[in-house]
Amino acid sequence: MAWAASVFAAVCFARSAASQDGVASGVDMDDPKKSYGWSRYRYTRYNATPQAVDTEHAMLAGGDIKCEVCEVILSDVVRELLKADKFNDKTGIDMILEALEAETIDDHKVDNAATEMERYVEKNKKGCNRHFKDRYFAKGWSVEQCHKTYTIQKNAKPSLADEDVNVPAACSKHTGYIPNTTEMNTYTVPAESVHFACQSTIGHYRDDIAEALVAIAANPSAPAIVSDACRKQGKCLKRKKSESLEQRAKLLQQRKEEHDIKADKAADAIINKLKREQREQKKRDAEQKTNDARKDEVEL
Repeated sequence: MAWAASVFAAVCFARSAASQDGVASGVDMDDPKKSYGWSRYRYTRYNATPQAVDTEHAMLAGGDIKCEVCEVILSDVVRELLKADKFNDKTGIDMILEALEAETIDDHKVDNAATEMERYVEKNKKGCNRHFKDRYFAKGWSVEQCHKTYTIQKNAKPSLADEDVNVPAACSKHTGYIPNTTEMNTYTVPAESVHFACQSTIGHYRDDIAEALVAIAANPSAPAIVSDACRKQGKCLKRKKSESLEQRAKLLQQRKEEHDIKADKAADAIINKLKREQREQKKRDAEQKTNDARKDEVEL
């Protein structure tokens, strides 16, 4: 998957800026069947028309924030369960699975939806379709563009020093801002990246994660249980090689070197042009000097 920093930033963040401000100029869809391709039953509207490349960018950004999204969602699930009187090491596994599956829907919202699109979104607000809204965005978390540093090792060439490269990435951040209903239901690439992060961890490895979280019933203060569950059972650190910081850093370095080569070639062309013009000028000066000398001889 090619990493294009400018495209990533534009698609993930610039294109979604309007929706973050709740602009009312978006497109509302009434027919969920016709709109399924872009909405995935998670959204009712968009400000920027969804593009085919959005999925690629959402997966790339979602991969950057998988661990953070997983931890935020699971921490919220755990806090909720610890308040329940029946939550213990015997009932824990069933209660955790039920919370992660999140199959219960709000029939009142379904029945009173203003449009068919809203009705379908409410009917399908289960699992990560619910978690990424209710347990991430609704808790004041967001996705922002950031840079992560990767050091390119140059040990193979002792004469070259290691180089730190700032790689464009997506980061999870608690801003405290809670989107309104319209914003929650507006399709954006950052929103899709959070859903991807949830689905690729909690969605895919729900049973294993639930078994790991049962230990919290006996030891609620254990600080690393949620984090370990996301990393070990949820495999949040697993990435395709092409998505790694290393590959992105190398690609950026390659592009920089190509740019430098082009710049060097351009500079060489300018220098060569100046040298050529200087030689031509010297030749013209010499010819003028010779002509002047001949003219003087004729006059004598």
